[in-house]
Amino acid sequence: MFNFELFWQEFDYIIDEISNHGMCFFVGYLPSISNDNMDAGLRALTDAPLKADLRNSVWSDSSVEQERRRSYSAEEYLELFKSGKITMLNAEYRPTQCGLQLHLKLMIDKRDDKLDLENISYREPILSCDEPKRGVKTAATEFVRLKKLFDGEVLFVGPDTLNYPDDTGTHPKEWIKIVTN
Repeated sequence: MFNFELFWQEFDYIIDEISNHGMCFFVGYLPSISNDNMDAGLRALTDAPLKADLRNSVWSDSSVEQERRRSYSAEEYLELFKSGKITMLNAEYRPTQCGLQLHLKLMIDKRDDKLDLENISYREPILSCDEPKRGVKTAATEFVRLKKLFDGEVLFVGPDTLNYPDDTGTHPKEWIKIVTN
């Protein structure tokens, strides 16, 4: 079970970072997800009511302009990703929890035979919340939900940075490792 109050003791600095120091988002990061777990997880995001938008995915150099301009179903985007035509699958969605609508962007990237999932929580909904701590809790709860949805082994939550954890168990000090059942 996710203990937000324990998490908050280490992550409360994020409000100051997004309010006063220009940080645009914070991240939930799931390294080394099995390809087998992607289909069901992605379907849960693209089906109603979330209807994640996949149009901003990153295309490979082997794709042509005509392919990139076409409209695709979620299943077609998934197949294009599996085939290598799309190199990073981006799913923007806006879940509403406890009366707060978040703005999230899930980015799925291939690394060898595994996938890395990075879920960005943009700051605007958090800062517009009557209590920003509640906004961070809502976003962190969504990160934990994605960990379960994609059957991730470990979840890291951290700031807008290029210094990411890896799947060896080591992680930079600014990242918090969350272990849940």
